[in-house]
Amino acid sequence: MEFIPDSRTDIVRHDWFVFVSLLATAACGGSASGPKTEPPDTPGTIGARGGVVTSADGAATLTVPAGALSTATAITLVPATNLPLDATLVGTAYQVLPASVSFSAPATLSIRYPDTGLPGGAIASDMAVGAIAGAAASLVNGSTRPAASTVAAPVSASGTFIAMWNPTGPCDEAQRRQFDFWVGRWRFESPGQPNGDETVVHAANGCGIRESFVQGTYRGSSISLFNTQQQRWHQTYVDTDRARRFLSGTFAGTSMTLNETPTIRYVWRVLTPTQVRFFEERSTDNGATWRETFVSTYTRIN
Repeated sequence: MEFIPDSRTDIVRHDWFVFVSLLATAACGGSASGPKTEPPDTPGTIGARGGVVTSADGAATLTVPAGALSTATAITLVPATNLPLDATLVGTAYQVLPASVSFSAPATLSIRYPDTGLPGGAIASDMAVGAIAGAAASLVNGSTRPAASTVAAPVSASGTFIAMWNPTGPCDEAQRRQFDFWVGRWRFESPGQPNGDETVVHAANGCGIRESFVQGTYRGSSISLFNTQQQRWHQTYVDTDRARRFLSGTFAGTSMTLNETPTIRYVWRVLTPTQVRFFEERSTDNGATWRETFVSTYTRIN
């Protein structure tokens, strides 16, 4: 007797075979209709797809391109503390964490900074991204200014970064040499105060003069620059109390005179090539007359 298959039975068997095949394909990570896809990144991490991380205050953003990370990594941007005492550094510094992360293709870090924090006399076109290592900050190559009050740069690994004043020069105008009498190492002496040690060097690609002052546990640092448009000197001073003071003025004869306010000014007066008198004056009649309120002497060590 010949066996004649039932068509309905064949349909059921075919459908069951297709269903089982689809299950096997799915279990192997494939698809019956397309290529294999990567699993989604864990929330709060960046993986092979890349992504964007923003600091809690919204001022810093790290954009990681696709392929820069091979494994999902929880990356954060957090404010840094214990920064170098440096008047060229502006605003908040940010740490890219974890400390061990590196990118096979550079990520882009952008930082928004407060305009009020720029060194006195500085211009926004001279701002860049700086990398902080220990007690110093250095320019991150490839820095740009993609928007107002914002700097950006490629970064290849974790670290601490901040906006910084970094003019490219040239700064060869004769007026920029007016404060050169202060360059060197000095012993600071003032009645009733412990002696201090002062080191003054050319900085910012020759466009500024950097002061580093030590007196016991007190530390101070300043950057002085000449603004060619204003034809004025500017000094920005920071200290261990994180105070930020802005002075401006001019050089005449043997004296550099910088005002903090219309009634408070500081004077560096050259006495000899090895001695400078530094003093503060105040006025109670809107600058008609001045009275010394602080006196000191710098004696050159080398």
